[in-house]
Amino acid sequence: MKPACCSVCGMYAIDEPAGQKGDWLTFVDHEPATAEMLSHPQGLEYFCSLHLPEAQALRHLNAEQAIAQLRAKMPAQGASCPLPAVAPQGWLQRLTKWFRP
Repeated sequence: MKPACCSVCGMYAIDEPAGQKGDWLTFVDHEPATAEMLSHPQGLEYFCSLHLPEAQALRHLNAEQAIAQLRAKMPAQGASCPLPAVAPQGWLQRLTKWFRP
């Protein structure tokens, strides 16, 4: 399963500003997970609060097409949703970030 990281800009759910929340969306190519499946379900993507409304309007497309359309708009939007800075950390430090108070 993929982490809750915006499929358009890369913002992690934990990094969203207070009071704002993204969500997972299903697209027309969605295939629900089965017990035998070890990977992320097809057609299920996470979007930050900034990109969620636009993504919801594109649910009639497959996930790849919707993400491509949203990413194509990013240069016009400026840097309103920057990619998160990735500091060199060990896997345990990255994991504990999710459980900080």
